Amino acid sequence: MARAVVLPAAPAVPVPRAPVAGDELPPTWPLPARPDPAFDRFARLVRAGLEVPISLVSLVSREGQAVPGASGLPAGQEDDRRHDLRHSICRSVVRAGRTVVHPDVRLVPELDGVPAPGLGIVAYLGTPLRDATGRVVGALCALDTRPRDWADDEVAVLEELAAAAASELALRQLLQERRTVVRTLQEGLTDRVVSPPGLEVRVRSLPGLDGERAGGDWCDVVVGGDRGAARAGAAGPVLVLGDVMGHDARASAVMGQLRVMARTTAWSFPDESPAQVLSRVDHAMAGLGVTSMATCVVARVETVPGTRPGAPVRHRLRWTSAGHPPPLLVRADGSAELLGQQPGVPLGVAPDAERTEAVVDLPPGATVLLYSDGLVERRGACLGARLRHLARAAGRRAGAPLGELVDAVVAEMLDDAGPARDDVALLAVRAR
Repeated sequence: MARAVVLPAAPAVPVPRAPVAGDELPPTWPLPARPDPAFDRFARLVRAGLEVPISLVSLVSREGQAVPGASGLPAGQEDDRRHDLRHSICRSVVRAGRTVVHPDVRLVPELDGVPAPGLGIVAYLGTPLRDATGRVVGALCALDTRPRDWADDEVAVLEELAAAAASELALRQLLQERRTVVRTLQEGLTDRVVSPPGLEVRVRSLPGLDGERAGGDWCDVVVGGDRGAARAGAAGPVLVLGDVMGHDARASAVMGQLRVMARTTAWSFPDESPAQVLSRVDHAMAGLGVTSMATCVVARVETVPGTRPGAPVRHRLRWTSAGHPPPLLVRADGSAELLGQQPGVPLGVAPDAERTEAVVDLPPGATVLLYSDGLVERRGACLGARLRHLARAAGRRAGAPLGELVDAVVAEMLDDAGPARDDVALLAVRAR
């Protein structure tokens, strides 16, 4: 009978039992059950280095066996990367936590019927793959279709390659954790944005294309006490959209500070104009030593009496800009207009600079879009042309529900984004 050896060598090592207790395996795989170019490459290295017909990067969990890396699989099986756990020899590596050697699996009673049908596996060599926490989650294995006494140097080669594959796996997990943090931060930018009475609000906040940077974009809607009620003479809610310069952790930290400053100021001084709110934030930055620069637009949706007795109140937009792209007004008939105004200097440059304002009436059903430059700017593209593109994209969807308009506009504007796409924030408000 062929011996089953678990390395490091021991006088007597039990072969794996056929039944597998679910709680002995990881609950799920750290990678999806589909081909992965990096792990396919590791499998090819094993196949060439050990001169075996088949090699696999196998991940084992209670869900089954996933094979993100493979080389030498029969035709028709290259894309099938999810296997039944009952046919997994690699589970013995996960359970043992050490390299497992089988010169001939046919002579191991406990493995009777375990090798996957159709592969013709006779000899097996597998060594553990550990995740970022050090837990064994799979195996890098070499498979032969004939009996084979695995040499010590072959075991050493496989273990070295497994260490490299484990490093790749750990890196993937760490990057995924970063992406999760970024998503959480982005969701935190909009978790309290609600539609005030008489208005409908939708926001979108997207990280850069690599998904690993939260960036410095933020948007907010602030209602000061009961001043945001839809009644004549009400000051109305304040809309804020800003962009801190930079794409690193510091930009994200400054973004959080500025968001709190703007939110607190707009709520604490509900009767002040957008220009006054922006000036207070700029002075607070200087007083608190926040040295970063940021562009920002602050707008207030005001309600005004109707033109005749009994007529419904009307809406108008009063806004100011600190070096930010212009708001876009989309009327219900599909016409769209970029609201021109002197943009002013960015925040963090000249806190005593005079801030100017502009006012425009909002016809019934009109939509206003505030957005960060990541939505419109592209390297090598004319900014004016991109802004006109945005106006056309929004105008074509003027009659759509606001959420559909926002999603469609973002999708169209980002459709031609290159690999360096910036993070994006967009705030849309519609007068009901």
